[in-house]
Amino acid sequence: MTAGGDAGPVTAGRWSDRAAERALARGRHWLSAGPWPPADTDAAGAAQRAVGIWLADRSCPAPPHGQDRSGSRPTSAAPVTGGLRRQVLAALQTAPEGGRSAFGHPFDALRADPAVLLRAADEVGSATAFGTDLGRMADDTRSAWSEVLPIALATAVRGHDLDAGAALLRASVFLGLADHAATQGAGAFLTARQRPDGGFGGAAAEAKAPGDAAVRLPLTVSCVWALAELRRPGVTAEAFAR
Repeated sequence: MTAGGDAGPVTAGRWSDRAAERALARGRHWLSAGPWPPADTDAAGAAQRAVGIWLADRSCPAPPHGQDRSGSRPTSAAPVTGGLRRQVLAALQTAPEGGRSAFGHPFDALRADPAVLLRAADEVGSATAFGTDLGRMADDTRSAWSEVLPIALATAVRGHDLDAGAALLRASVFLGLADHAATQGAGAFLTARQRPDGGFGGAAAEAKAPGDAAVRLPLTVSCVWALAELRRPGVTAEAFAR
């Protein structure tokens, strides 16, 4: 995995709104249907599921007649309260507040290291208040991140890193790069990596055990979140508004 070069050749094609709608509907169904334990007592897991369902609903409203696109009766998303927001952001290692930069310069983020890529995504999300206040960044800093993020995103896609790819895709949309070839290609990459059961991650085509589903939950929420933000920029700020 190398950090460099043109992002274009590694993309899987332009973002398809129809493919996004199908992916969000399938992801929502997986988050809603499970398999989950009969009594879901994991507060953090329940919060992640609720926010994932809410984001899918807001970016891709369910059709009428009381069914989702998979043919199942939908489960209503829980309200996105401040408590849910904090739990989800903590579980997904996303910094919700502005703070001191982890990088001396944005180009310091150009390393083939998933942890560094995730920190770069967090920094952009935090510095732009989820894309709602680009004026918080100095012009030269914003310009530098606009060069860095497509390369970092290409690095994540080349490495088939869904976690970093989803986080960097969100950060790219926050920075106003939704139409960049690397961002569009990352959206196509995520939809192509969705499992047949609607979730993301896991070695098998479908994970049946609740324990396996719980391991896949944070990654699925992160990917649904990224697809929702790309389909409807601004949905993150709406979901996590105080």
